[in-house]
Amino acid sequence: MAETLSIQELEARIKELEEKNLAFEDRVLDFELNAVSPLDGRYAGSTRNLGPNKVSLSDFGSEKALFKYRVQVEVDYLIELSEQGIIRSLTYTEEEFLRGLYENFSTEDAKLVKAIEKKGVEGINNGQATNHDVKSCEYFIKKKIKEAVLQGSEEFADLQDLEEIVHINLTSEDVNNTAYALLLDNFFKEAYIPTMVGVVERVLDLAEQYQEQSMLARTHGQAASPTTLGKELVIFARRLALQLDKLKETPISVKFSGASGNFNALCAFSIGLGIYCPAPSS
Repeated sequence: MAETLSIQELEARIKELEEKNLAFEDRVLDFELNAVSPLDGRYAGSTRNLGPNKVSLSDFGSEKALFKYRVQVEVDYLIELSEQGIIRSLTYTEEEFLRGLYENFSTEDAKLVKAIEKKGVEGINNGQATNHDVKSCEYFIKKKIKEAVLQGSEEFADLQDLEEIVHINLTSEDVNNTAYALLLDNFFKEAYIPTMVGVVERVLDLAEQYQEQSMLARTHGQAASPTTLGKELVIFARRLALQLDKLKETPISVKFSGASGNFNALCAFSIGLGIYCPAPSS
């Protein structure tokens, strides 16, 4: 016969199951924020510790990474406005605090950005979900600024005037395409190119090892004059090296010019402050 539970026992059991379900959902969210594909899921062991800095593919290809680079664009733009005299000068401590928002960006930070976008967070956007990924990154920065001000530290007391300047004059694609460019540039420099250089070096090692190993060559689908395995390996190494050189020299272009590419909002803002704004060139 099935055990009969009291109301209190049933409620306790329900609460326990709910807590387990929330914990499971939290683990799933962790994976969703950090995973790109089976490359860093099933085959994660092969996509970690890449390059000299031992980075992971998820450091560049995950949604968490994209959040981080969007925050970097917003923050560095804000600092640049200060350095150009468009907004007030920031102190060294203020700049370090702002840069820390992306340099120390964590999975918990990514969860907060995701919650702002999908669920809504109390005290942000009237608790309503933004349903907008870039806007959520903007609100994340504002929340962190507000928290720093509320801590009561004198060195952050003036940060409050930056809260409504975050994202000023920008359109979402200014942030998005620049974030993707930074992401790709760092991926190439920190992971892909160093890894491929290692591949080239390994192929060259094999070429030297087998430089006297004769092998039958082929042409037009039939046997031809012989060659050596070492020579054929050198050809592959050379091809890879040439492609890597081209990749290093290829710039990643971005647009950072407002909704219609004419710097309209930034010029209007600058002129309002008495700052000369030249017309965009064709």
